[in-house]
Order: sequence, then structure tokens, then C-alpha cells
Amino acid sequence: MASTAVSVDSACLSLQRRVNDLEQENKALKDWSEEAKKYEPKSLRGIATVYVKKSTAKDDEDPYWLCSNCFVKGEMSIIQKEANLADVSFHLDADSWICNSCKGKYGIPKHLTPLV
Repeated sequence: MASTAVSVDSACLSLQRRVNDLEQENKALKDWSEEAKKYEPKSLRGIATVYVKKSTAKDDEDPYWLCSNCFVKGEMSIIQKEANLADVSFHLDADSWICNSCKGKYGIPKHLTPLV
């Protein structure tokens, strides 16, 4: 009888851990959903699509672009201008930008910046 009680206790503990894990996952999804509402896709002259923060009057952050590949996966990864521009063969008047998370590359016209 004692071994059955231990078995039941162990099963209850396992189920409680699973419930806690699911509650944390649910909270993370809700948090991401709320955060994602603050951004919108932006086409950069039809060459690339990035996500940008929607404008607000009280926004004091420096502008930045988010990788669209990562964004749709629920991740926020800022793309950064590469120092080595040798890889920009797909557009001659472009800078190469990269996502350090997924390694996605963006050829973005030189006159465009996150400020535009």
C-alpha cells in the first residue's frame, strides 16, 4: 500500500511540473503576442521586409530593424550592418545587413536606414 501511495505522489508531482511548464509556456506566448503588437512589417523599396516599431509620441528609443525571419518565429533579433560588404552581389548600391541569430542577409539600399 505504501508503494502505491508513493506511485500516486510521484505521478501527481510529475503532473504538477507539467502544468507549471504549460503555464509558463502560455505566459510566454501571451507576452510575445503583446510585444509583437508593437511592431509592423515594413517593405524597404521591395528589396527586403523587416519589422519596425510602430510610431508613438513618447518613443525615445533609437530606431532599429528586426529580422522578419526571426520575428515570425516569435523571436526579436535586430539586424546589423556588416562591416564586410563583399557579399553584396545582389544589389550594387546596397549595404549588407545580417541577422546574427538566423544569419539571414539583407541587401538594403545605402540611402535607407532605420531612421527612414
